[in-house]
Amino acid sequence: MPASHRGILIPLTLAAPLPERVRRSSLADQDLSVVNARLESRVEALEAARENLDDLLNAAGIPILALDMNLNIRWFTPAIEALIELTPSDIGQPAAGFARKFDDARFLDDARAVLQGHPPLEQEVQGEGNRWYMRRTVPIHTRDGYASGLVTTFVDTTRRHEAFDELHRILEAAPDPTVVIDISGRIERANAELLRVFGYSAKELIGRPVETLMPERFRRKHRTNVRGFFASPQARPMGEGLTLFAITKDGREFPIDVKLSPTHIDEHFVTIGAIRDITKQKGLEDRLHGNQRILERRVAERTVELQRLQTELHRAMRLAELGELTTGIAHEITQPLTAIRSYMEACQTLLAMDDFASAKDLGRKALDQARRAIDIIQNIRAMAVATENRRSAQDINGLVNDATLLMIAGARDRQIEMELSPAPGLPLVVADRVQIQQVLLNVLRNAIDSVSEVSRRRIMVETRRGNDSMVEIAVVDTGPGVPAEIAQRLFQPFVTTKAGGMGIGLSLSRSIIEAHDGRLTFANRHSGGTEFIIALPPAETG
Repeated sequence: MPASHRGILIPLTLAAPLPERVRRSSLADQDLSVVNARLESRVEALEAARENLDDLLNAAGIPILALDMNLNIRWFTPAIEALIELTPSDIGQPAAGFARKFDDARFLDDARAVLQGHPPLEQEVQGEGNRWYMRRTVPIHTRDGYASGLVTTFVDTTRRHEAFDELHRILEAAPDPTVVIDISGRIERANAELLRVFGYSAKELIGRPVETLMPERFRRKHRTNVRGFFASPQARPMGEGLTLFAITKDGREFPIDVKLSPTHIDEHFVTIGAIRDITKQKGLEDRLHGNQRILERRVAERTVELQRLQTELHRAMRLAELGELTTGIAHEITQPLTAIRSYMEACQTLLAMDDFASAKDLGRKALDQARRAIDIIQNIRAMAVATENRRSAQDINGLVNDATLLMIAGARDRQIEMELSPAPGLPLVVADRVQIQQVLLNVLRNAIDSVSEVSRRRIMVETRRGNDSMVEIAVVDTGPGVPAEIAQRLFQPFVTTKAGGMGIGLSLSRSIIEAHDGRLTFANRHSGGTEFIIALPPAETG
């Protein structure tokens, strides 16, 4: 029955047996001991990690300052004391209340901006002792991604700054507009000359893409070129072989030449671009090209005129040669005409005697002599008429035979023996028949004049195949030869061995042969006399 107290019923609860409670309490104490041991171990590990991190940060010597959301000091490395007067007791105090040993008006503004979600911010600042630092402010995030504070690091950039100061002095001494570009293609520095030429202030230009200095139509292509250049950087002209243009702030374009020089400044890779205004140079080049075109046109006109004059000179030379050949020509024509007259007179007598068979035979002989006279006249006419350079495949033996026949009569009148020795089976040559005959007649006439001074008067004309496969015409005479003092200059204009000679025949003859890709040479023979060789290339077959 329930117990009662002063008339009130009090229910009774049966408690667990005492040994069971003791056992459960013991198990709980054991669990708590295990948990505590684990916590203590983790705390010790965290403390060790914290100490290791502190040691690492202290050993690195990098000034680091950590602030909370209210910009109060959370922690810092000892190296920060070079920039801010702090002691360990200052942790938890507002950062704004401490004196800073560096010039950085944006320090707290950048900190607030980063806490409000702005990407990390950098600013180069100057400390005491002319030290320079790159201040970088980055946010600290919780696991949920919320900002819980920030960390500011100060990396000593004094060496880099000094290097850039030296570079700046060099840039300012440069006479041309010069720019320093980082690996992303942005302008890091520009000398005063560049700012003057392009019309920008340093604040307007520093940090902007280098394409700012180019007309819009070139910018997209240049961005691709920048990536290619930094993939394999080397000193070279920019846009080699191309015409480059720059554009000023007010939109004025002008042609430029750019030299690129990649370099490292305190492990910082940059490229120095020297820009030269080549407006005057382009103007000179344009005028030069214009003058060149005018000159080329005038040269072409003069070339045509010279060709006309050369043709006239050739004609005059041929006429002069024909004048000297008058005796031989008259003799050659007189022979067939005399024969024709004799044959006709005899034929008249035979016809009166009704000897028609004999008269017919004499008439046939008279016709042959008439044909011979016509051939002689036609050859003379061909030599006298001015013609253009007309080349065709020629039989060298036939060409030489026709020219030699014109000289034989004159040679005989001077008691000169002339021998023709053609080689059979020679290949054709591509030549202007009249011009080659003109050269051969000039050489023959010189040979005739030469042997006329000696007792043994002989001229041999030979055709043959040269050792280099050229087709050769050799004219050998028994004259006195060419004096040594003249031999080296024989083919020069106005050099002659003949009294009253003009000295243009051999010079002009050599130019004609060389125009045929051939050569005209001579040599004094050991046995006496000279040998002139006209060599012409054979016509191509196939």
